[in-house]
Amino acid sequence: MIPVKTVKINGRKWTVEVLDHIDIAEECLGLCDAGKRKISIKSGSLGSLQDTLFHEMIHASCPSLTEEQVLEVERGVYAFLSDNPKVRKWLFKNETDFG
Repeated sequence: MIPVKTVKINGRKWTVEVLDHIDIAEECLGLCDAGKRKISIKSGSLGSLQDTLFHEMIHASCPSLTEEQVLEVERGVYAFLSDNPKVRKWLFKNETDFG
């Protein structure tokens, strides 16, 4: 399961829900509904949930990107963050963490 029901994207609150299926297509793992500010994710393994939430967050953050562009950004950035835990930790430190 995903540990939150809402997230902030570009300063706005979005709902996150995990569903047994998504009605768009059988192979669809996630859906970003900008009008409702809702991200729906098909239930699955932890890795699938993480990857899909990251993918849909990119759709929500950058709605003008095509699916191919989102996939390219997702794969590159997700792999970078996953493969470089020290850099990831540093990127998300607060200013108060340095004192």
